[in-house]
Amino acid sequence: MLILITICWTFGALGQSKKGELLFPRYAPSAATDGHWIYVYGGAPHGGRNGKDFMNQGLHASIERIDPNSLKSAYFSNGLHRRANHASVISGNKMISCGGRSQMGLLRPKMSDCEVLDLSTGIFRELPALPDSLRSIGMTEVSGVLYVMGGLLKGNQYSKSVYKLNEDKSEWTRLEDMPLEREGAIVSIGSKIYAISGYNGKSLARVQVFDTQSEHWEQLKELPYGLSAYSAVTDGEFIYIFGDYAKMDQIHRYEPQTGDLYRLDIRMTPRRHTAAVLVDNMAYVIGGNQISSGKALALIEAFSVSDLKKGGTLVN
Repeated sequence: MLILITICWTFGALGQSKKGELLFPRYAPSAATDGHWIYVYGGAPHGGRNGKDFMNQGLHASIERIDPNSLKSAYFSNGLHRRANHASVISGNKMISCGGRSQMGLLRPKMSDCEVLDLSTGIFRELPALPDSLRSIGMTEVSGVLYVMGGLLKGNQYSKSVYKLNEDKSEWTRLEDMPLEREGAIVSIGSKIYAISGYNGKSLARVQVFDTQSEHWEQLKELPYGLSAYSAVTDGEFIYIFGDYAKMDQIHRYEPQTGDLYRLDIRMTPRRHTAAVLVDNMAYVIGGNQISSGKALALIEAFSVSDLKKGGTLVN
């Protein structure tokens, strides 16, 4: 018997991206990996708050698990909350999720709630809540310590607060504030956390770096232009930035050693408010949307890091 397997590829200047689909369309979900599976939590199916089926569909509470090799996704669990614009990391065999926005009728309140899911047992427990209710936070783990930075507080008020969760995970400690308030993703390399660009009412060109050993900030060379509503991963050498609120199809490579930004020839499917993770030598960009009031995407797109670290145009 001859069995045909169809894999969808998009051809670009330097390589090709493999595509798959989530079970449900999601924009502003979180994604995290244990190196074997990719876990996608929450997100919104539609941007329009008062659109058709909004009250029926609402935000997702479900968690999908993706096989990085086949890009097949399956239902894994439900989280404790309907969430979007939140963040998740995996520490050991546990997934920690914090912040974001929820849904109560037509209201979309900011959240301070944190939860941890034991991936081996499927058991949840609550962690201490963040000191502030925040959406679009940056969250990362460095040497077993969890850090949360920035986010949208309310209206046009953005946070510059930095918190770390104590090793016994009993309380959050406030550290030195960011030089400039922002919302957006953060990426850690070694002992340093990079808050690149972001948004605080306008798209920022700042590059702010927090040293977790000295617990102080420094500001590096500004970018030629701002980037926001993106997702990002690192291979430990470079930072790869996927999408932007306006430049939705572009992929950038930020090189921390020099502070240079490269616009890559490889393009992604246009979208923003995605989630991204790195597994082995592949970067996975998940979900997102193209129009603020439109439907979310179920797209999973995988790019080879070997391709992402080559070439590109230096942005001046």
